[in-house]
Amino acid sequence: MNRSDGWREAKNSAHALEVALAKVIENNLSAANWVSQECFQELRGKPVSVVADGKKAKRVPAIIDKKTTGKIDIEVSWDDKKYSDSPSARLSLKKCVEGQAFLIGVERFIAGFEAHYGVVIPASVKQSIRVFIGGDTKLISSLMAGKSYKGVIHRSGKLLEVHQKRISGETLRQHFPNDWDEMLDWFDENVAVITDFVFARGLALEDRDVATHIWYHIDNKKTKQNEINAIYSISQLIDEVSNDSEYVRRNNRDAKTVIVFPFGKLQMHQGQMQFRHDYNKVSSLCS
Repeated sequence: MNRSDGWREAKNSAHALEVALAKVIENNLSAANWVSQECFQELRGKPVSVVADGKKAKRVPAIIDKKTTGKIDIEVSWDDKKYSDSPSARLSLKKCVEGQAFLIGVERFIAGFEAHYGVVIPASVKQSIRVFIGGDTKLISSLMAGKSYKGVIHRSGKLLEVHQKRISGETLRQHFPNDWDEMLDWFDENVAVITDFVFARGLALEDRDVATHIWYHIDNKKTKQNEINAIYSISQLIDEVSNDSEYVRRNNRDAKTVIVFPFGKLQMHQGQMQFRHDYNKVSSLCS
């Protein structure tokens, strides 16, 4: 699909990008067919409905709370009698090459993950995640009593770990190597469901609120090259990340404050777990 088919209208719209793109899909048969071809490898024609959240993110029933922010930015639906297996494309829109995919507090991550997937995260892994992301100063003080930090110095002159109230990868490997290894191994063993959690489900309780595809729609001002307009199946991404059973362990031997994943990375942001997507990684896996 080329620029003349209506994407320029969406870019120049005064509305939120989600709403502008939804209008293009609703009113432009070529755009609707492009979406169905990207998502389902077939031309489905005009959809029966196109719904966008716009500037106000939709709140949906949550698995551990009453409500959570949904993962779906645009939902494009076709005739459910004709396409009963997959009547709609539930799109999670990404507007930059790399950015936030999921921001969640440690305790909510643990509770949500265990509730969704019916597992219990090992105690040592929970502890390592808690101190790596930080915030639990009592736990960190107890663990670090009589031990020295091994991380870098913050621009304030303090140790970065002390400034951020956390324990970095360097320090964890020095003083708690078994716990560090167990955390990386757990990430590897659960990378498929972590990918589902981060991109598709979040804390959403109901299947109708689960995203099915990632839509990268990025203009050339952000890429500094050609614009990007591509849709990738989240189920395919989940399958692809599962093919490398040691990716996290292999790529984080020297990790400091960031843990690298096949789809992007995990870092601390404002005391929470920030999972970040990476277009180059996602597109390479799903192409």
